[in-house]
Amino acid sequence: MKKLVLIIALTFVTFISGCSSASTEQKNTYGDNKLIQKEGDSYSFFDRIGDQDDSKLNIKYSRFYGAETIWNINVEKQGELKFQLNSEVDKGKFKGVIISQKNEITTIFEGEKKGSHSIILPEGMYRFKIVGYDANGKVDVELKLDENMRSTVIKDD
Repeated sequence: MKKLVLIIALTFVTFISGCSSASTEQKNTYGDNKLIQKEGDSYSFFDRIGDQDDSKLNIKYSRFYGAETIWNINVEKQGELKFQLNSEVDKGKFKGVIISQKNEITTIFEGEKKGSHSIILPEGMYRFKIVGYDANGKVDVELKLDENMRSTVIKDD
């Protein structure tokens, strides 16, 4: 009888606390630049609804952990990259970053942000990533590229 009560109690605790499919690495990514810089992505969403193309990202997300590359950006000649943003975070932490080919990270936005942001980028290859820790919310990002810039959307197939 004691074993049955123990099994029921453990099942109840597991059910109430919720099972997270996020790995330890994904949970540690938000505050760890080495994990954010990685070429390969490691992320987990409970739910991710929306779409992205070569210049727009529009998603609603829940329980997002880790870092996901949205765009690779090729800058052929120094220029200005502009972002039109609307980030609403209901829970957790969420940010968008640019990573240079030298693995230098520049935060474009963090948490709630509405408006525009611009950055001058020297010639080179860059990655734009979203990074989250137990994040729920929605984000709209539109890239405004100079004529000497090309972006490529990264999609999981």
